[in-house]
Amino acid sequence: MNYHPTLEQIEAANGKPIGAGEGQLIPETVVIAEWNDRAGVEAAFADDLCGIGAIICEPLLCNSGCIPPEPGFLQFLRDITSKHGALLIFDEVITGFRVSLGGAQELYNVTPDLATYAKAVGAGMPLSVLAGKGEFMDLISSDRAVHAGTLNGNPMSLAAAKYALDYLSHDSEKLYRDLRCRGERLRAGIQRILCARGTKS
Repeated sequence: MNYHPTLEQIEAANGKPIGAGEGQLIPETVVIAEWNDRAGVEAAFADDLCGIGAIICEPLLCNSGCIPPEPGFLQFLRDITSKHGALLIFDEVITGFRVSLGGAQELYNVTPDLATYAKAVGAGMPLSVLAGKGEFMDLISSDRAVHAGTLNGNPMSLAAAKYALDYLSHDSEKLYRDLRCRGERLRAGIQRILCARGTKS
């Protein structure tokens, strides 16, 4: 859905956000917890006086050396956010459609409230996706939260996405089994080289 605010709405906003949400967050409103550190996450919720609105993370830490979640850690994040009325948001830009057809949330069997995707979904075409539970996506469809963009609904990108998803869906079990085997062989090979050179892996 393409939503563009009118000139009247922009002028009436007088520089304030015209949609729901925080906009550009100031550092004081962000709490950073260490990956796989349950105690640190629990302490963040215990120390936060105003209430944490969401946990945002990659479900598999790709941008920090590909660190997987410890067993049960993602479910812990799901449970603690549900307990405190916060959202769980997965950044699946890298993991989406790569580790599994349903992304890391399928691989680890943990469903977030919202998830972001890019790159793989468009088969290389410029396309990103915000997906999530209906109660949150309805904020966009009802115009309460702005989701505007020049390429929203671009027919070439959407055609590429349809082809990519059709291809990945066909015999996906074999395709992803093969991908995981190749990825594991590559990882093991890199680890052997690092160990042979005396580098910690």
